[in-house]
Amino acid sequence: MFTSRFFIGLIFILLLSSCYEYHIETEDHVVLNNISISPNPTTDVLVVKVKEMVEDPVNYRIINSYGQPRVTGELNFSEENEQFIEVSHFTTGYYTLELTLNEVDVSFKFLKQK
Repeated sequence: MFTSRFFIGLIFILLLSSCYEYHIETEDHVVLNNISISPNPTTDVLVVKVKEMVEDPVNYRIINSYGQPRVTGELNFSEENEQFIEVSHFTTGYYTLELTLNEVDVSFKFLKQK
């Protein structure tokens, strides 16, 4: 059966994965600086936040656990550092959020709950 060490490890992993942050650079400049998503898990809205404004639109795609695209769109961080993606209509499960800016991709995994 499961030991208390297993559950402590599982809780630690869940806490670590509740908010992702990335720093992506190209040879010329910082493309996306400190991107984070929250809450994770989510029930209705996924918040995508950057610490520095980005002039160009960021394309996004959400893929379900079967690799099927569920939604695509564009986020604009030129005036606000926080954007929202509606996921309340998704079924419960694991999804991947893919962000693309200037041919640079970054992916985040998240859990949609009821």
